[in-house]
Amino acid sequence: FFLTDAGKRERLEPDAEADCVQVTVRNTNRCHTKAELLELARQHPEQFSPNVVLRPLYQELLLPNLCYIGGGAEVAYWFQLKAVFDTYGVPFPIVLLRNSALYLGKAGAGKLRKLGLAPTDVFKPLAELKKQVGATLGQEEVSLAAQQQALAAVFKEIADLAQRLDPTLVKTVAAEQQKVAGGVAGLEKRLSKAAEAKHETAYSQLAALKDKLFPGGELQERSDNVLSILINNPEFLRQLVEAFEPLALDFTVLEEE
Repeated sequence: FFLTDAGKRERLEPDAEADCVQVTVRNTNRCHTKAELLELARQHPEQFSPNVVLRPLYQELLLPNLCYIGGGAEVAYWFQLKAVFDTYGVPFPIVLLRNSALYLGKAGAGKLRKLGLAPTDVFKPLAELKKQVGATLGQEEVSLAAQQQALAAVFKEIADLAQRLDPTLVKTVAAEQQKVAGGVAGLEKRLSKAAEAKHETAYSQLAALKDKLFPGGELQERSDNVLSILINNPEFLRQLVEAFEPLALDFTVLEEE
């Protein structure tokens, strides 16, 4: 990118036909040769800004670091650029995953215990958690897989009979089998919903808690403001410092004392 006199950032666009690069300099757009751009960069390096691929390389050239600490997405992004550093002979820093935590308040912890779940269980998919809670509450698991297998065996016998007597009826038998199997699958879903309805309150609490701990399906740290936690727990930051082990590379689950 090129930083204009007006403070705007303009993309440097190569023009293959003219063998030059389009750039706005002093409010005038013109095509510069590579040699002209290099000379301009030597005279006014502050007017050039690297793109997303070169930015880490650029910052390590200006301010070398022994270690770069970042979140999961940042660490993955830096590892993708290792070859760029190798190409330009710039030392690649140690890349360390920063600490992350899930904060579980007293109310949330109480609901988990009531549902028979441990704090680490909340990382499981909601459907799996429902089954786990259902088993704790004594919900009958509905599965008609055995019945589907029995029906398949029956239709196999009918299809064999049709093959012997009139092969043109084999497709008709297969169509009937598919229709019956679909009907049984529909009944299985309806029976499962009926079983869940008995414990709808518990499942609603579970879904609400899951959404609170993982807003929008993302980690809590990406949306919750630390001030909202400090209001109810002034010791939150101290508890975090005591719980974190910077080099352990563990995800911390912090339960309110």
